[in-house]
Amino acid sequence: MTISLRPGYEKHFGGTDRLSPYIGAEALFTITSLTVDSEYAVGNGDKNTAATAWQTLTTEATGKGTVLGNTVGTTIGLNLIAGADYFIAKDLHLGVEFGWGFATTSKPDAKSQRLDTDVNSAVIVKDNPTQVQGSSWTIAPNAIAQFKLGWLFGK
Repeated sequence: MTISLRPGYEKHFGGTDRLSPYIGAEALFTITSLTVDSEYAVGNGDKNTAATAWQTLTTEATGKGTVLGNTVGTTIGLNLIAGADYFIAKDLHLGVEFGWGFATTSKPDAKSQRLDTDVNSAVIVKDNPTQVQGSSWTIAPNAIAQFKLGWLFGK
């Protein structure tokens, strides 16, 4: 699951009837989480139960990976942007945008489980050691590699 907010401000410049160049800034706040459950049907091979007995065991992994291109964790950042909107009709425009930004991502500890056996050779679920992931930061260009379609509400 990813929840992302990107509020921003654009300062548009005049000069032409259809082209509206602008500069601006946007804040970035994203929370991304991922949980992977895996189910296994295993034979009960312990010494006290018939070998034909089966059980379903579920393992869980959290705190690692990406969702829709976002790293699992909490990201905050700031982007400086520049772009232009071309009005193809009165209030309908196509636009392009590029910028430069800073972002920091705080990653949760990664937790996972595995199948193991106990002293009676029965299959059980055990926790793996927790992996501390820390945080990361980036300073990079952030071009929108597509045209954007927009509608101007009110003036």
